[in-house]
Amino acid sequence: MNSQHGAGGRVRRLVARVRTLAGSGLVRKFSGSLGIGIGSRILALIMAILVGRQLEPAGYGVFNYALGMGILTGQAATLGLPILQTRLIPQFLHEKDWPRLQGLLTTSLWIVLGTSVIVGGGLALFARHGGLDPELAAGLLLSGLVTPVIALRTLRRQQLIAIGRPQEALAVDEVLPPLAVCAGALLLGFGAAGEPILALVCGSLCGVALGAWRFSRAVPPEAAAAQPVRTLGPWLRDAASMQTGALARLMLNRIDILMLAPLAGAAATGLYSAAFRITYLMTFVPVLLNTILSREFSAAYARGQTGRLRKLYLGGLAVAAVVVGPMMLVLIVGADRIAPLVFGAAYADAGPLLRVLAVSQGLQALSIVTTALMTMTNRHHAYAAVNLFAIALNVVLNLTLIPRFGAMGAAWAAVASSSVILIVQTSLAARSLKGGPQSTA
Repeated sequence: MNSQHGAGGRVRRLVARVRTLAGSGLVRKFSGSLGIGIGSRILALIMAILVGRQLEPAGYGVFNYALGMGILTGQAATLGLPILQTRLIPQFLHEKDWPRLQGLLTTSLWIVLGTSVIVGGGLALFARHGGLDPELAAGLLLSGLVTPVIALRTLRRQQLIAIGRPQEALAVDEVLPPLAVCAGALLLGFGAAGEPILALVCGSLCGVALGAWRFSRAVPPEAAAAQPVRTLGPWLRDAASMQTGALARLMLNRIDILMLAPLAGAAATGLYSAAFRITYLMTFVPVLLNTILSREFSAAYARGQTGRLRKLYLGGLAVAAVVVGPMMLVLIVGADRIAPLVFGAAYADAGPLLRVLAVSQGLQALSIVTTALMTMTNRHHAYAAVNLFAIALNVVLNLTLIPRFGAMGAAWAAVASSSVILIVQTSLAARSLKGGPQSTA
């Protein structure tokens, strides 16, 4: 009887937290973003299937190595300024501080553009003259092309999130690029890894242009007319601190693929990438929550509304758990059939990888809401420290396990690092929400 009452109480608390999130004024934003979010994840999966089937494991491995390296270096080249904008733009709009808003926007654009071009060019030069394995060299050369467009896409996405337009942010960053690749695969077909990369670059540039246009129309004219005021030093310091955590999280999602390519070859990378892409569907609701809640966390934090922060956070965790749990179970049980069914007979060996990666991706998906909370409430130092430790653990485990177990070793390394992040970040968030938010000074 007591166990029944206990279970019933937990269910009632879960329902109450979901209702709290729905009653917070976010349900309309969430439902509006849900369609785009689902569509983007479906597009990404279709893109992966089309490219994987047309290139087969080795070519698909080169494609994913190039894309993974390009995303990592593109994000790094932003120096954290897009994340900083998500936090500062709402503040400057609220305070009507047009000079600092204009200074932030113009400074960020030129720094992101300049650094990303330099980094991309450096990758291309190293690929041509570094004496690398031909497959690695091809992937690195393509990543140099991807780097600048990823950096600009990230900037536009975060700007649109900052002004409360998460649907448009998703369209710019997650819909147009895979849509271009899908169109290229269906209309022209791909015979080499460079062809889908070129299609992705074209779609990304369209997204960047659309994002710039929509953001410029939303910014008050007073901001555009204001004389820019820049506090570059403090901005870069805050951005670098926030970037460390975000980049560490991104590295955790990409480090396996980036290490598999040189340690186990392109074919193993392709099998691992196929399994990883299927599990990526588990993140679509947590990512949507992150997109929507980031701005709400930032606004509540700026106003000192600790109670609202707690309710939003617990509601977000409840929604994520309800969605992620069943998806993880389905992938674990049906892994051996799902992998070859989705990607073709050439990917039959990806079934065991899918089973293990479903656990890893499920753990990561559950920690996404906590990531948004820590980043938007001035706790990015702790967030960065946790993720850096997890990366170090992941790298050590990859170096130990991949030479012996191949792609399966990378999958188990991912489970270990994901477990560390979920446990430690959730503990830190729970402890921090017992008190008030820290000062932003």
